[in-house]
Amino acid sequence: MNPAKGHRPGEAARKAVLVSEQKGGSLRGFWQALEEGGRHTAVLAELSLETRAVCTDLPPASSWLPSRFLAELQCVTLDLYGRAELRAVSRRGIALSTARLMRTLTEGLLRLWGPRPETLFRHVDRFLAGTVRGSTVRAESVTEHGCAVVIEFLGARDVPLAMAEGAAGALEAIFDACGSRGSIEPMQWVTGTPFPTARAEARW
Repeated sequence: MNPAKGHRPGEAARKAVLVSEQKGGSLRGFWQALEEGGRHTAVLAELSLETRAVCTDLPPASSWLPSRFLAELQCVTLDLYGRAELRAVSRRGIALSTARLMRTLTEGLLRLWGPRPETLFRHVDRFLAGTVRGSTVRAESVTEHGCAVVIEFLGARDVPLAMAEGAAGALEAIFDACGSRGSIEPMQWVTGTPFPTARAEARW
């Protein structure tokens, strides 16, 4: 996928005003997934000098980082390779990083309530509490076969849709944890909200 004429890959992230933070493990996992797929060299060439420096000397998984670094990675990946690849990289990145840290909580919930996607979607806020600050993710209207995924970027402006799509890809790792088939529809911006808010339906 080629960015629009005159648009440098990742430009949307560089123009955004973001106040959220994410654990270094999220960025590490995303970058490692890019390396696995052989996409990292092309992505690295399009990054700002600051983000390039972070990716060439990856931070500790336990550190807190401004979200702009991962946001730029997500935007460049979307601009170069499209939404499906961004989703796939985000999903694989979870398996390489934070899924290991959350395994105890995940396994406990699945043992208690059963190995079904709705079990984890109902508690998605608990999973993200230790990995994201300044944005919220929740599941609404959860049933046995689906829910609505809502992502709020608190205090932010001009948020690129790639951030919401990247988050959706990470959430699709829930299906892997449950051994289930499912997907989340393309994220859409919600109008009339105090902060940038994206929403999509999940089905399984």
